[in-house]
Amino acid sequence: MRQNKCYLLSMLFLWFPVFLLAQFPELPSPVTGNVGVQKIYILVDSAGAYDMETVRQMPLRETFSLRSPAEILPTQAPLTYWMAFRMANTSDSLRKYFLDFEWWPYVDVYGTASDGRTVRHTTGHLAPFRQRVYPLANRNLVPLELPPGEAVDYLVKLTSDRSARAIPVDLQFQVRSPEEIRSWELNMTGLVMFFTGIFLVMFFYHLFVYFSTRDADYLFYLLFLFVLINIPAHNFGYSVQYLGAFDGFSAFVHKLDVIFSFALGITMLIFANVFFKTRERTPWLWRISLVVIALSALCFLPMLQGNVVLANTLIGNISLAGILVILVIAFHGWYKGYPSAMYFVIAQIFFVAGGLITVLAIVKAIPSSAWTDASVPAGAAIQNILLSFALANKLNLLRKENEASQLKIIHQMEENKKLQDKVNRELEQKVRERTSELDHVNGQLQTTNQELNQTLQLVSEERRKSDRLLLNILPETTATELKEKGAAAPRYYKLVSVLFADFAGFSHLASRLSPEEIVRYLNFYFLAFDEIIDRHGIEKIKTIGDAYMCAGGVPLANVTNPVDTVMAAMEMQAFVLASKDKIRQESGVDWDLRIGVHSGELVAGVVGAKKFAYDIWGDTVNVAARLEEKSLPGRVNISAATYELVKDHFECSYRGEIQAKNISLMGMYFVEKVIENQPKPNQPKQV
Repeated sequence: MRQNKCYLLSMLFLWFPVFLLAQFPELPSPVTGNVGVQKIYILVDSAGAYDMETVRQMPLRETFSLRSPAEILPTQAPLTYWMAFRMANTSDSLRKYFLDFEWWPYVDVYGTASDGRTVRHTTGHLAPFRQRVYPLANRNLVPLELPPGEAVDYLVKLTSDRSARAIPVDLQFQVRSPEEIRSWELNMTGLVMFFTGIFLVMFFYHLFVYFSTRDADYLFYLLFLFVLINIPAHNFGYSVQYLGAFDGFSAFVHKLDVIFSFALGITMLIFANVFFKTRERTPWLWRISLVVIALSALCFLPMLQGNVVLANTLIGNISLAGILVILVIAFHGWYKGYPSAMYFVIAQIFFVAGGLITVLAIVKAIPSSAWTDASVPAGAAIQNILLSFALANKLNLLRKENEASQLKIIHQMEENKKLQDKVNRELEQKVRERTSELDHVNGQLQTTNQELNQTLQLVSEERRKSDRLLLNILPETTATELKEKGAAAPRYYKLVSVLFADFAGFSHLASRLSPEEIVRYLNFYFLAFDEIIDRHGIEKIKTIGDAYMCAGGVPLANVTNPVDTVMAAMEMQAFVLASKDKIRQESGVDWDLRIGVHSGELVAGVVGAKKFAYDIWGDTVNVAARLEEKSLPGRVNISAATYELVKDHFECSYRGEIQAKNISLMGMYFVEKVIENQPKPNQPKQV
């Protein structure tokens, strides 16, 4: 614990000079005492219709208004502003200076050269980096010179754009000295290299630790560090300076603000959830984190529409909510006594403190300086040092717990071994005593086993017979369920094709043949029908007199049953037709078959407790029976519903409508023939 306190004190010591340096304002520009701006005139060009020549020809006092740049509040709508002013050098030497237009996306400064020519200087956040008059990070600088004792008139065109990172708050600009700009660049370069170096060292160190431990905490922490490595250079404007050779990058770089803010907040939030295992320990915090992540993703919508300002505003507010959620997770873990939670809490406090200093500098509550710009990466650096310590401390605690658990297990194993040895000795004695008894019993058991084996063989043979009989009565799946559970629950099927078939004029046939002959011929046909439907994967339901009923798509549901059933119906008719002459010669009468097929939903299963029979119920069954009644001898009559499912495989002819019970009028079709060039259905596809 003493080492932990020393570690925290060292973090406070590192942070203290940064906090002190943030209180000192930037030094005033050395040129401001000799170079002054005189009478700024402003013109608002709402439509952006003026060019430089047009504006220069306008009467200054009549067209422009003499106003302070701080009075003009630019709106988010794209507007163009013109400023006319005079810069005067009251010293006796040449003065070099910079005009700094900090937040403006497009800036054009028009001045007059010594030979009378108009000189244009271009800068701005959205202007291509290599086209800026003085390309330096994210600074919008225009370098100018004033001879001693002279004054030069300047015309400045400022254009706002909502695709920039922010809307300027006013039209004010700063006059900077070359020394100040060089000092700023040196400080920023040093800070970027310093913080980027810290994050890189931490990244590669924890990458090595991850490969050594394969701990998930380190993996998500590495993702967070990977995002953090890129942020210092980007925030200080060096990403556009390094990649400014690509003209489109100046317009895209502001979208990186949203992307980096999103990535940093999400990776940190995910790391906090993984570190504290909120998904298992505190699901309500995990759900809140998911909501924050989803809201963060929505911030990309305004960016995709070109409104980067709105996207930055939204992601900033949601990131603040994410930081609050992380703090709640950390404090909750601290309260619950989770390992290293204290260091996680203090790490977030340093990060929040760095962001707070930056915000206070932006709203001018404290003086702005290079150190206030660096307070966020400084807070992040200390945050990550503390997070590294939290991870290491957590691993150490877990290692100690594992070692203690291992020692406890070893001690328990030794005690178990002693107990086991004692039990083994007692068992050996009992085994010797029982062996003699078992030898005597063994002879009796062998005789009994032989008798049992014979009995089991008889039982097994009888069971096979009963199973075969049951499978002849019920489908295999239904029979299996009935044997295992004692009952088979009816099931609903969305698509089943029901086939009804009977012989036309059966009463006339029955009057001319003996009962034995009728049964023999029906058996002849029904055996053939059984073989046909088996080949097409169709389940036989029952026969009632001369009627034959089967269904495709039960008990195993499939999507090919309409085609399978109609194909079986056509083969049944073909079989009856092929055997017609032979049967006529034997029986002296014609056997003609009528078939009806309908596809739809139904319920199938076994009901009752005695004399089990697999059956189907529903309007689909009634409609199929009605279609069979309306069919003709030798024809297959199908419903409009079935026709829609098989029309690509069979040629059909429309034959009017039918009125079925509880159903409105329904179309009927005769199946004429199979379409040969269509692929035949494969084995039924289960659904």
